[in-house]
Amino acid sequence: MAECTSANIFAAKDEITYTPPLSSGPLPGVTRAIMLEELDPQVEEKVLRIEDLVEADEVFITSTTRELLPVNRIQDRLIAPSDRTSWPVMERLQEALSSYIRRYTEAVRRQAA
Repeated sequence: MAECTSANIFAAKDEITYTPPLSSGPLPGVTRAIMLEELDPQVEEKVLRIEDLVEADEVFITSTTRELLPVNRIQDRLIAPSDRTSWPVMERLQEALSSYIRRYTEAVRRQAA
């Protein structure tokens, strides 16, 4: 398991978030790179199998246009309980990504001024 059509996949287990390494075939997405390089030391590369996704505490995808989105099902497999309303790892990373984007755009604006 490497990527979606235009997004990258992440799986959180025991507070560590994993995404497939580029050698597995995912696109080297901008959001993926920011997640690995700028946001959190607990985001790591790891080859992900379908079993890793099904057993994960949280599964979500990332893209530049949509940022982070939760995944509830993969094919007919339930990834998270359908009544789940909280995705603590994804929400923490979304907050960190939003903060990074604000800092980055402010720096670009200052440079352009």
